Amino acid sequence: MEPTILKRNDHPVSREDFSEEALKVLYRLKNKGHKGYLAGGCVRDILLGRKPKDFDVATDATPNEVKRMFSNCRLIGRRFRLAHVNFHGGETIEVATFRALPPSDDNHSCKLVKKQDGLVTRDNEFGTPEEDALRRDFTVNALFYDISNFSIIDYAGGLKDIENRTLRCIGNPDERYIEDPVRMLRAVRFAATLDLTVEEETWDGIVRLAPHMENTSNARLFEELGKWFNCERALACFELMEKSGLLIAMLPTFGRWLRDEASDSDRLWIEKAFTQIDKWKTAGVAPDPALQMELVFYPYHMARAETFTDMPEHEKLAKAVQDHQKALMPRVLISQGYMHAMIKILQLQKPLQDQNEKRMGSVRPSEFATAFALYKFRAIFLEDDLSTAEWWTQHIPEGKHRERHYAKRKRKPRKPRKPRPPETNA
Repeated sequence: MEPTILKRNDHPVSREDFSEEALKVLYRLKNKGHKGYLAGGCVRDILLGRKPKDFDVATDATPNEVKRMFSNCRLIGRRFRLAHVNFHGGETIEVATFRALPPSDDNHSCKLVKKQDGLVTRDNEFGTPEEDALRRDFTVNALFYDISNFSIIDYAGGLKDIENRTLRCIGNPDERYIEDPVRMLRAVRFAATLDLTVEEETWDGIVRLAPHMENTSNARLFEELGKWFNCERALACFELMEKSGLLIAMLPTFGRWLRDEASDSDRLWIEKAFTQIDKWKTAGVAPDPALQMELVFYPYHMARAETFTDMPEHEKLAKAVQDHQKALMPRVLISQGYMHAMIKILQLQKPLQDQNEKRMGSVRPSEFATAFALYKFRAIFLEDDLSTAEWWTQHIPEGKHRERHYAKRKRKPRKPRKPRPPETNA
C-alpha cells in the first residue's frame, strides 16, 4: 500500500525534539547507506504534544550489522533480535531491524514460531518498512520519522487516529492479542496515559480475550505491573483494567475480592492509593515497589489477616501477604524480597502507632521510610490524629540516627605475610 507521507513543513516534529544520542544513531545508519527511522512511541508522543521518554529506531540493517557499526552495542532478545546502543549518559537507543509480516498460506519461509494456542514464541524474519509498520500493535505506534528528508511516514492510518485521539489495533484484534496477550495491557495503559478512546473492536477483543493473560510469563507480568503503577495515570489505568476484566485476569485473588467482597471504604482506599502513587510519579518521587504494592493491596491483606484465628498479630499479617504472593505466583512473579518487604511494612505499623522509638530505631532507614509512608497515608485516610506522625517527624531525623547500626565495620589491615625462604635443591 502507498503510505501517507507528511513533508517537513506539514508536521510539528523537529530534530530539536530528539536526544543527541538518537540523532547519532540515525545519522550513522544513514551515512553507512542504511535506512534509519525513528519509530513508535517517540513519534506518537511528539505529535500528541508530549515529551518522549525514550527513542526507538527501525532500520534495514541487521542486528549484526548494527553491532559492527557501534562499539557500545549489545544484542538482546530471543523472540526477535534487537540491538541496544548504550551511551555514557545512561541513555539506551533500541535499534530493531524491520520485521516481516506473519507467514500466509502461500508463504512458509517466515521464521515465525507459534504454539498451538497462537502465542508467538520466535519471530526473527526481517522485512520492509511497510511490513514492519503493519506488524506493530496499534496504529498510533506505527509511525516513522525519516531522518533523510525529515518526513513522517504512515502505513497504518495512525495520523488520522492521533487526530481523533483513538487507539486502534492493527489487523484483527483477536489474532494480535492471542499472538501476544500483553498487547491488551498495553492498550489499556496507552488509553489511560495518553487520554485516548479505545476503538470498539479493539476494546471488545480485550473483554473477550482477557483470560488469555494466563499464557504470559509471570516475570513479564510483574514487569507490566511496574509499568502500570508508574505510568502517571495509574488510577485511570486501574479503572480500565477492572472494566475490561484484565484486573481479574492479571491479579485473580485481589480482583475477585474487590468485585465480590470489598466494601465501599476498601474501594475508596484503593482509588486514593493510586492517586497517591500518581502524585509521587508526577513529583519525580520513585517509591519502593514494595510500598506501592502494599499501599494498593493493604485492604485485601488486612481482610485476609482477619480470617486467621489463634495466631499472633504479626504472624497473621505475614501469612496474609505470603498466601497472596503464593496465589499470584502463576500469573505475577512477586519475588521473596518484595514479599518480605511488604510484610515488614505491615508489621511496623503498630510500633509506629505506639511511638516505640526503641523498636523503630533498630530498623533500616529504607524500612522506616516505607513503613512511615503507609502509616501517614492511613492516618490521613482515616482522618485520624496526625500528632503521632508529627512526633515521628520531629524525633527521628530521616535515616541519620539509624545509619550507625548498618555502617560497615572497618576491617583491620592484614599483616603482610612473611616471605617464604627460597627453595633449594638438596
